[in-house]
Amino acid sequence: MSGDLAGATRAADRALMAEAADSSAWSWVAWAFPPAFERELTTAAYRAGVERALLWGLVRQESRFDARAVSRSNALGLAQLLPGTGRDMARELRETLPSDSLLFEPDRALRYGARYLQKLLTRYGGAAPVALTAYNAGPGNVRADWREIVDRGGWALYCEMATNADTQDYVRRILGYRQAYRELQPFAAPGP
Repeated sequence: MSGDLAGATRAADRALMAEAADSSAWSWVAWAFPPAFERELTTAAYRAGVERALLWGLVRQESRFDARAVSRSNALGLAQLLPGTGRDMARELRETLPSDSLLFEPDRALRYGARYLQKLLTRYGGAAPVALTAYNAGPGNVRADWREIVDRGGWALYCEMATNADTQDYVRRILGYRQAYRELQPFAAPGP
């Protein structure tokens, strides 16, 4: 899949938010959840032991599949990694990252993003909402009482009490995108 995926996903989001009576909006679903960078993403997810639908949801939220994306905080590429995090993931994978601009390479960005997500999932006992909070706001900004919140009110309550409103929205969106990728299965080929 090529072209302006960021623009296509934005257009699809607008169409899907249209009036409920507008049944033509459903034709945009494939553009809202494309199997972008499928080969690279599938390989990265498989090697890192991360659910493919979760990684797709994260990348959709982070960059809207724009491999050249740069955030206000200087996060780069598809997985929107800060250069320091990218260098850390390169070291952990025993690779070299001679230039931060290499984070714009889809294969590398997805490999490092999947590795970082897997590391956070491991740190937080497989709890995707907590790992996503750490991915967005930094591990130091995860509430120390997250387990108690989940025990008392479940994951929905945790999502409402995450670090800040932007992070709450971020986590909710990615979990929703993950579910859409699970159910729609817009995959062109089976995984490894």
